[in-house]
Amino acid sequence: MPKDYTGFQGGNRRRRQFAARYGAAIGSIAMLLGGIVSFGSNVSTLRQTTAAMSAAEVLRSDLISKIDLRVVGDRTRKPI
Repeated sequence: MPKDYTGFQGGNRRRRQFAARYGAAIGSIAMLLGGIVSFGSNVSTLRQTTAAMSAAEVLRSDLISKIDLRVVGDRTRKPI
């Protein structure tokens, strides 16, 4: 073999071309899938939060209805 032989370089060139051509596409697909997963997670969290708020509102309403409240301010004021 000649002294300046560095091995078969065709494979490296093909890998660089593949990375240049498809790297952006693969990155875009990965970001798209990540966005879908993130959106699904946010929707699920929103549903759980809405359900918890509804349950808290029902509990709050029940507790307020059990309190014996009286109206304040219906009486006429006495002149000073």
